[in-house]
Amino acid sequence: MPTQSDELREIIAKAQHSDQAAYEHIYNRYVDPLYRYLYARCGNLQLAEDALGELWLRVVRYLPHFHIPERGVDQAFTGWLYRIARNLSVDTLQKDHRQGDILPETLISPEPELEDVVLVQDERESLQAAMAKLTVEQREVIQLRFHEDRTSSEVAILTGRTESAVKALQHRALGALARAMGIERQTERNPC
Repeated sequence: MPTQSDELREIIAKAQHSDQAAYEHIYNRYVDPLYRYLYARCGNLQLAEDALGELWLRVVRYLPHFHIPERGVDQAFTGWLYRIARNLSVDTLQKDHRQGDILPETLISPEPELEDVVLVQDERESLQAAMAKLTVEQREVIQLRFHEDRTSSEVAILTGRTESAVKALQHRALGALARAMGIERQTERNPC
C-alpha cells in the first residue's frame, strides 16, 4: 500500500476559498497526467482535450465541496480527479461513438532507414490494433501502469479497484496483447 501523503492539504484548502495561485498549482501538477489518461481512454486528441476542459470546469465547480480527509489527502484528491476523468471519458465516448487511434504517433528521426521506418510503423500498427481489442478497463490499467509508470497500488487508488483486481486486469490485458500480436508470453512458474 502506498504511503499516505498530505502535501496538498493547504493548497486544496486555499483553492476551496478561490485562491488563484492554489488552483494554478493543482492545475500544473495534474494537467499532463490527466490529459494522457483521458487520451488513452478516449483514443482521440480532440475528445481528450474537450474532456480535459470539462474536467477543469468541474474541478472549479465542485472543489469547494471536496471533503479533505484527516489523512491521505493527496491520494484522496488524486483519486477524486481520476474518477471525474473516468466518468467524463465514458460520457465523451458515449456521445461521440468514435474510437480513434489508441496510441499517439511517435516522432521519427529526420533520416531513418526505410526498413526501420517500415518496421516501426508495423509494430505501432500491431500494438494499436491489439490495444483496440482490450476492454476500456484493461486499456486504463495498461495506460496507468506502463505509460504513466504508476505502481499497482497507485492504479488501485486511482481506479477505485483493489490492488488484486488491478493485477488481474493487467495480467489479462498483457495476455490479450501478446495473443493479438502473436507473441508467446513467458510466465513465471514456481516449481513445487
